[in-house]
This record gives sequence, structure tokens and C-alpha cells, in this order.
Amino acid sequence: MRELYLPCKKFDLTYLIEAVAPSSLSNRHRDLEVQGNVMSAGIRRLLTASGIAAGLVGILSLLDLVLGIPFSGSSMMMDIMFLVSSLLILYMVRQCFQELR
Repeated sequence: MRELYLPCKKFDLTYLIEAVAPSSLSNRHRDLEVQGNVMSAGIRRLLTASGIAAGLVGILSLLDLVLGIPFSGSSMMMDIMFLVSSLLILYMVRQCFQELR
């Protein structure tokens, strides 16, 4: 077992070898499958929260663009950029939810 000594900590190279060429792929796959079931609720909560935040930003920028209510229409370009970015985030959240099913 070779070890690499970095200035701040000791680093074992067997972890890198195991990551590149795992010896027991079936056991590792089973462990990841169990972790996936445990983590899927947290991932869904994170995706839901980011979708809600992106939707709120999109609604506020659309209101500011059309009516000038929340921010008194100070920057039209920023409203457009916020709207586009919130739509992209909502699209990515939708794709992630489809992959989780």
C-alpha cells in the first residue's frame, strides 16, 4: 500500500485504485442502491425547494417586467435574464424528477 504525504494530510492511494477499478462491483452497486433509496427523499425535497425558489423568481421578474410592481421596473435586461434562468432551472428540475421515477 503506497501512501502519498501531502502538506496537510496523509492520502492513501488504494482509494483511487478502488475508485478506478473496483474489486467487487456487485457489492458496491448494492450499497449504492441502498443509499439511493435513502437519499431519494432528500433529493426530492431539494428539487422541490429549488423549483419553488425558481418559480418565485420567475413570477417576480415577470410581474416587474409587465407591471413594474416589485422592483419598479428598474432594469428590463435583468428581468429578462432572471426569467430565462428561472425557466432553465424549472426545466432541469422537471428533468431530474423524470429521472427519479
